[in-house]
Amino acid sequence: MLERPLTSGERVMLFNIFGWSIPYDDMTVDINDSDDGGVGNSITPAGVPYMSRLKWRGDYSVLKDEDYQIQGTFIHEIAHVWQYYHGYPSVLGLSRLRSKVVLIMHLDMTTD
Repeated sequence: MLERPLTSGERVMLFNIFGWSIPYDDMTVDINDSDDGGVGNSITPAGVPYMSRLKWRGDYSVLKDEDYQIQGTFIHEIAHVWQYYHGYPSVLGLSRLRSKVVLIMHLDMTTD
């Protein structure tokens, strides 16, 4: 684990996108060193971005030209942080919800 807080540059960059809508002081960034979701995959469970080992950087606001795609991935993961703090479920959460609804519908149809 390389968990770290947001850098001051990342805060400025993200504030220009998300404004006051996410709690920058409470946020951390970590590395997906177990390749959850697949090799090279970045994920954001429970509002914490776990960046791919291939895309791990110490500061996503200070990048070279070839790293703009990596910066885009970071911003994409922060969008999932925004979703988390505003009560929107993740894709995994939606699939679990869908499974429960299907199960309830099936049980309801078999109880007559």
